Order: sequence, then C-alpha cells, then structure tokens
Amino acid sequence: MTEDVIRGLPDLLKRHVCTLKKASRDDTNRQEMCRSQLKVVKILKNRKEFRLPKGVMKLTDII
Repeated sequence: MTEDVIRGLPDLLKRHVCTLKKASRDDTNRQEMCRSQLKVVKILKNRKEFRLPKGVMKLTDII
C-alpha cells in the first residue's frame, strides 16, 4: 500500500497499518512468515473494532 493510499484511509484503518512482515508474525513460534515491508492493514485482533461478523476473514486477516 502506498503512502497516498494510506493517507486516504479512514482513521480507523490508519491505526492498524503495519508491514506485512509484522502482520504475518507467528507469536507462538516467534517468527515472521515473510520479510516484506509492504504496508497492510492488520485486522485479525481488531475484529470487534471493525464490527466484522464471525466467520469473515477466516483466511485473510490483513487487507
């Protein structure tokens, strides 16, 4: 995601922008699944804040 795209995001989404490397981190095994510095919106742990119904984003936890 480019800086122009990030600037155009609603504040709710801007608060959850991070790198794909950080978003893909497996905290249990303490390792990243990739090393990409591409910017993404991480929503996995923010499901209630985004008001997503259960079952949505089961496979995709980042935008």
